[in-house]
Amino acid sequence: MAVTKLQYQHAFSSSAYLRAYAYLLYSNWFINGPNTAAQPYYGAELAEYQIPNHTGGANLTFTDQLGAQNLITATANYVQSSLQRYYVGYIHPNYGITNLVGADSNCVDPTSGANVPCYGALQGTQNAGLTPAPAPAGAQWLVTNNHFNAPLNQVHPRFSGFSLSDQWRPNDQLTFNIGARLENFTYLFGDTGTNDPARQFWFLNYNRDFCAASSTSVPFQNVNAAGVPILGPCPAGTEHTNLQNPSVNSYTTYRFEPRIGFTDALNSLTVVRGSFGVYARPPNTSWVQYNVTQQDLPTYLGSHFYAYGFNTPEHYILPDTSYNADLSLEQRLKGTDVTFKLTPFYRATKDQLQNFYIDPQGGLESGLNVGNQESYGVELAIQKGDFAKNGVAGAFSYTYTHSRIKYQNFSGTNTNVIDQLNGYISQYNSYTRAGGGSPCFTPATGGGSGSPAACGPGTIVNPYYTAAAQPLFDRNAWYPTYDVIPGPFAGSNGYGVPNTATLILNYRHDKYAITPSFAFSSGAEYGSPTVWPGYIPQTCTAFGPVLASGARAADPASCTDNGNLPLFTPDPYSGKFDNLGDFQEPWRFSMSLALEYDISPKVTAHVTLTNLVDACGQRGYAWDNPNVCVYGALPSGIMAPKGNFYPNSQEAVAPPQMQYPYSYWLNNNNTGFVGVTIPMQVTFEVQFKL
Repeated sequence: MAVTKLQYQHAFSSSAYLRAYAYLLYSNWFINGPNTAAQPYYGAELAEYQIPNHTGGANLTFTDQLGAQNLITATANYVQSSLQRYYVGYIHPNYGITNLVGADSNCVDPTSGANVPCYGALQGTQNAGLTPAPAPAGAQWLVTNNHFNAPLNQVHPRFSGFSLSDQWRPNDQLTFNIGARLENFTYLFGDTGTNDPARQFWFLNYNRDFCAASSTSVPFQNVNAAGVPILGPCPAGTEHTNLQNPSVNSYTTYRFEPRIGFTDALNSLTVVRGSFGVYARPPNTSWVQYNVTQQDLPTYLGSHFYAYGFNTPEHYILPDTSYNADLSLEQRLKGTDVTFKLTPFYRATKDQLQNFYIDPQGGLESGLNVGNQESYGVELAIQKGDFAKNGVAGAFSYTYTHSRIKYQNFSGTNTNVIDQLNGYISQYNSYTRAGGGSPCFTPATGGGSGSPAACGPGTIVNPYYTAAAQPLFDRNAWYPTYDVIPGPFAGSNGYGVPNTATLILNYRHDKYAITPSFAFSSGAEYGSPTVWPGYIPQTCTAFGPVLASGARAADPASCTDNGNLPLFTPDPYSGKFDNLGDFQEPWRFSMSLALEYDISPKVTAHVTLTNLVDACGQRGYAWDNPNVCVYGALPSGIMAPKGNFYPNSQEAVAPPQMQYPYSYWLNNNNTGFVGVTIPMQVTFEVQFKL
């Protein structure tokens, strides 16, 4: 990273000045793990991740004191950035680059001459020495893809704003701060190859080959009963996808943000303050458009975003906008050196932006508007004495916060976050007797779907059939605030901590001072329904033990996820699908100690013992560990609990961390929490005054 700044200030008079500054910033975030695919669990890093960024901005401020009562400030600012976000997760060396294509842009099987779906068609065979069968007139071999594939983002933000405020003092007792700000958030989109014939080819054929239950469901390839990709109408109740690649150059959104505050000095001991303001936060540039280096862009868009109602590379996400209000009473107790401040606060946010995983394995996220959030509470601060004077002094603060969100439908859809989580529960319920599931399946061949059959010899028992169907979550309820939307094996952490408190004491006597400090946090909430995996019974190809009916249990090692996610099942430790906020993080108590001695008027020695005590109170869950303070999904999206499906599902071989649905959460994402107890650290410092 490198920063350059230039500033100029000109005073017009003793009461007015103009300040201007401009800056340039260069940065590059570069991760390189070329051997990651060869490591267990794909290694610790992405194969390659780069974000080179050139940012420049300018700010102009004019301030003028108009008499004794008005201080006017006008500010204009502009910032622009040219960046590229490029990452390679796991390299796929078998990615096809050619197709035999007919005049109607359908793919042709070179061995039979028949039209076939382009997704799943025989590719690259002109180099394999095959002799094509007679093909339809006009069919030709075309390069339809490039061999290397990686997500790419080239959105350039252009943000500007203008604000005008007045600090008005009608008398010595009252002060008002009145102002407003206008924000302009513009995003210049990258080139997604709208006019590229290869891109057009893949968008056309993705929509031919893939189906979805609605415009907000996960697409699936159109296949026959044997699981072979086919052309033709989608199954009943579904329709062909509608992914598009329009030519769009930019996206602009505005926000107007009025703000007002006041201070009322009632007397020499009492002050009342209050404020109200509107504030906006623009979406990340990486969230508003998605592209890839390979020509097959629709596969990336369909698998990651179609279920959220996005059918183009561009995502017109809104800034989330908060309405903040607070009122405080500041009081000094007469005849003492004790003061306190009591501040209730309220914050309501519409179009709350929240992260969700687009690549849990790589830890990569996107974001979208998910709902309306409310946070309210009260802060209390008490102070006694002066830390620089002899005697006892101290400061105490306490904050209570209640933070909840009600999820709204994704833009242009009838689906919200809770509906998506209910989809996992509904899928599980469909295997139960109450949900109309089949009691057993015949073994699949070649990874096919299998078929229902009477439970007898030669069949595999459905292990979920006799289980109780699980209730769905209330899509209209208020839920704890999370930093990342729960997804498969990821996103199970809330960030709202109801109670926090700190206490700092100080005793000073001439040259000596001792300052102990204490901190307490009650812990956030966590929990997710997508933490415990189960196998999909119709994908199993090998038998386990014979049961009394003559049917057989499945050999879990033979079961696959058929290229998709596993079936998520109830948490065996709670007996149900865990809801958001079902569990409480440990409370945390820490103590530190600072010692000070003035060796001379110009030399002072300090000794600081940080985390002299650091303890986390466990909640009595099966996965508790006395040295862990934050729990969540396992540390990596590719490391799942043992469930009944993955190779680590046998109790004897499963690592201890994989035996439970939740584990130590050390990848703290946006929460900022330190996940483990911290050992004591001692520092020694000597200050010299010249």
